[in-house]
Amino acid sequence: MQYSGTSDVSYFNDLYKLRYKDKVYVYYNNVKYKYMINDYYEEKKTGSIIIKSNSNIKTIVLTTCKPISFNKQLVYIGYLYDEEYL
Repeated sequence: MQYSGTSDVSYFNDLYKLRYKDKVYVYYNNVKYKYMINDYYEEKKTGSIIIKSNSNIKTIVLTTCKPISFNKQLVYIGYLYDEEYL
């Protein structure tokens, strides 16, 4: 599991600042995967989340705690729009 923040298990900082049409890049095995945020919403922090995405499109799902809230989390849905081989 990946977390946002500044701890040793965090991969992202300021994830909660993402908005509609922001771009997210993931580098893996010499490929730059390019995603665009298509949706974001809040979920109650219960240990599981409902993912609302189009299963026919390659998707990235990012979650983080909602700032100044102990019982909410933010869910970001991004759709792959390009791959760049490095």
